[in-house]
Formats: sequence, structure tokens, C-alpha cells
Amino acid sequence: MRRRLEEIFDVYAFLLVIGWIVFQVLIYFIPVGRIVQGLPLRSGKRLKYYVNAFYALVLSLLFFGLLVYYEMPFDVVIKKYLAVITTCMVLSIVMSIALYVKAKRAPSSELAPSGNSGKQSHNCTLVDPN
Repeated sequence: MRRRLEEIFDVYAFLLVIGWIVFQVLIYFIPVGRIVQGLPLRSGKRLKYYVNAFYALVLSLLFFGLLVYYEMPFDVVIKKYLAVITTCMVLSIVMSIALYVKAKRAPSSELAPSGNSGKQSHNCTLVDPN
């Protein structure tokens, strides 16, 4: 069965996915949760990260609850399911390439040594281009 372009790519589905990603990024920057240190970089420096997945889940559920309360139509996700999936796949590939290029341009001291295994497929998943 051939699909029309409108079924595979839809601007509204694209905006839904981008909106969801932006919402999750905004939640990440809320300073709640425990702060943990990442793996040591070659320079010895450790990056700090918020562990706030539970808070992100609660805020996402509250947001979803508000949308249900105000009777927002959620059937659009079902109706545009193929377009949402296509958008997610394309964005994941674009973000992977962007992170790979960023790691390729970063100084060696800013990369984690655990990402230098000698196996390209393993290094790619860890975003270390060496």
C-alpha cells in the first residue's frame, strides 16, 4: 500500500513532537532532584547532572491531566500516528548526527575515555567519534 506524503509527514505532528521535546528540556532545567557526577573526562573533570526523572514524570502527568480537564483533543496523536513516528525517527537521526559532529569537534580532554573502545558502533552510541 502506497502512502501519501501527508500521511508520513504532517506539520502539526512535527510541532507536537517538537513541543514535547521542548517541554521535557524545560523540565530538565528545573533545579530539583539529586545532583550526580558523570564519568570522569580525560581532563579529570566530571560533569554534574540532575537526576529528576521522577519529577519529570509527575509534571508530565500533571500537564496531561490539565489537558484532559480542559478537553483537549488527543485523538490527533492516533490519527497522525505515522507522521508522529516519522517525525520522531527523523529527529532522532538529526540529533544523533549533531551530537556526533559536536563530539568530533570537541577537544580530546572533554571526551570520556570509556567511549574510546576501538569499536566504531560502540563509540557511536556513546557519542565519542574517536
